[in-house]
Amino acid sequence: MNFFEDELMKEAISEVLRQQKASTTMLQRRFHIGYNRAHRLIQHMETMGIISGKNGYEARKIIMDEGDVIFKYLR
Repeated sequence: MNFFEDELMKEAISEVLRQQKASTTMLQRRFHIGYNRAHRLIQHMETMGIISGKNGYEARKIIMDEGDVIFKYLR
């Protein structure tokens, strides 16, 4: 699976790491995109292990730091 086929993926990851929070709404507002696209970006980040899965109403946890993401996906 190519997680980076969406040209916003790298920017979305950077924003999540910078804000230290991940939500569909945050991505929608920051990038002026629709729910489906923002949700897909969040799902990809979860699959990649960058953020935790959804746990009810609790915020998703940021699992990887920037160095981990660069080492695993961006080199």
